[in-house]
Amino acid sequence: MRRVLAQLELAQSSRAAVLITGAPGTGKEHLARVIHLGGPGRANWFVPLDCRRLGAEELDRVWNRLLDSLRPERGAAAGSPQPGTVLLSDVELVPRDLQERLVALFSAGEKSRPAPRLLSASCLAPNELASHNNVRPDFYALISPLAIELPPLEERPDDLPVLAQHFLEELNRQEAKQVGGFDEQVWTLFARYHWPGNLDELAAVVREARGHAADSLVRPHDLPYRFQTALAAQELPPPNEPPPMLLDPLLAKVETRLIALALARSRNNKSKAAELLGINRARLLRRIEQLKIGSGEPVDAEPEAEAEPKPDIENDSPSGDL
Repeated sequence: MRRVLAQLELAQSSRAAVLITGAPGTGKEHLARVIHLGGPGRANWFVPLDCRRLGAEELDRVWNRLLDSLRPERGAAAGSPQPGTVLLSDVELVPRDLQERLVALFSAGEKSRPAPRLLSASCLAPNELASHNNVRPDFYALISPLAIELPPLEERPDDLPVLAQHFLEELNRQEAKQVGGFDEQVWTLFARYHWPGNLDELAAVVREARGHAADSLVRPHDLPYRFQTALAAQELPPPNEPPPMLLDPLLAKVETRLIALALARSRNNKSKAAELLGINRARLLRRIEQLKIGSGEPVDAEPEAEAEPKPDIENDSPSGDL
């Protein structure tokens, strides 16, 4: 944050375009407003544009109105406030044709027509934004002379108590009910939580907990239910991964059982077993060897039929007195 504050001072001392990056809820628009209010164009308007909600046609119409309002005959000569700073949130969603127009507009400078200061914000890191398939290289060069990256709240543990108390005091100034601070157990829970929503989530938790507080301190049971369940969920161990389903061992086991069954039905006659399995005898022998199937004494041919008994000539001769 000391690095961010040093970059903030640099941004306030110039009119250069600034790119602000950071995870959702880290305060990108707030930082853009601070840059505007401390910069040379603070007497004019700060205009935030949400490129995720505004469509391409609406963005184009907004820019036309902004540029039209800067013409002297449309109000600048009358002394009315003019757009001083424009913030493009989710800047990677600006249509490419509008990117081309903005590059042409700001590259021309003040020689052709005046233009407001350009600030941009994105949840993407600068290198990801530069390689984004919707961002023109010349547009990225336009918006990023100065890049400020806001760290997530999870990386600012020492700032957490100060920020939570700040949000609480802001609410105290707006309402008659006064809550002075937080119970020590609340600080312990806050320190254990990962804060995926960053400053926005912290402000929302403080607001709801303050509303539940019955005395001058916010206590653990005052914290929102969603915060408590999210904290419990993040502390659960990760679910056990299911064992791998290896196909080859399973197929080998099935094939072994089928071959053993065929050998049993054919009384270990491999020719008949191969016929039962619908394969040739050579293939069956290879699989028996590969699968190391113990089949007992090999019987490779059909058992020979027993010879018919020879007729007993003595018994066949007719008996009698002849």
